[in-house]
Amino acid sequence: MSLIHRSTLKQPCPVCTVRADELVDITKTWPPRMAACAQELVTWVRTLNISKHENLLSEGGLHNVDAVKQS
Repeated sequence: MSLIHRSTLKQPCPVCTVRADELVDITKTWPPRMAACAQELVTWVRTLNISKHENLLSEGGLHNVDAVKQS
């Protein structure tokens, strides 16, 4: 998983939601990355107009794509 997240991303940590520009500040704690939170954000953003949702998703390092369920 850690190889997927590159250092050029806005939130490069695969465990938490720390921003890249604050990655060196070890005095702070950051909320963990959770699939449920990401899904909730994507669902909410889809109710907005298209020009707004790309900016909001890119802040969290997300994309407006449905995951494929395997049967």
